[in-house]
Amino acid sequence: MDFGLAGLRLGIIYSFNEEVVKALTPLGTYKCVPHIIQHAAATIVNDKAWCDEFYLPTVKEKLRNAYERGYDRLTSMGIKVRRATAGCFLWFNLQPYLKRQTEEEEMELQNELLDAGLYIVPGTKLYCNSPGWFRIVFSVSPKELEVGLDRLEIVLKARKERNMRDN
Repeated sequence: MDFGLAGLRLGIIYSFNEEVVKALTPLGTYKCVPHIIQHAAATIVNDKAWCDEFYLPTVKEKLRNAYERGYDRLTSMGIKVRRATAGCFLWFNLQPYLKRQTEEEEMELQNELLDAGLYIVPGTKLYCNSPGWFRIVFSVSPKELEVGLDRLEIVLKARKERNMRDN
């Protein structure tokens, strides 16, 4: 369950696995969470009706819609996108936009994306062994996703035209 409360800097692991609990218990000494944060988190988590009947179904629907919007938009641009089963990211292939399949060329594309005001994580920075794969967060507002994908499309069109001229 994710409440999107990153500012609280609180994570909870609930496990019946004794080995996991044993391994994580010593970490509690060094990762104390202030009482007021614990209280706020406990209040949220203990409101089962709100969590189960409102928050989680609402978030699930919003994430599904955002995922589909991002997936559909990327595929409409002719980009190969890996189908996801979980997470808040789209993993997609921009290799056709690289002149060479190298990390350096991937970073050149990354720099063009940055210049366009768009930060998309290059795959080699996530230990992908094939340059040209990128990861984008889709769990943002619909407007932010639309603006980001518009910027991506502009960069890719310009890059494609430039690559065609150079060949």
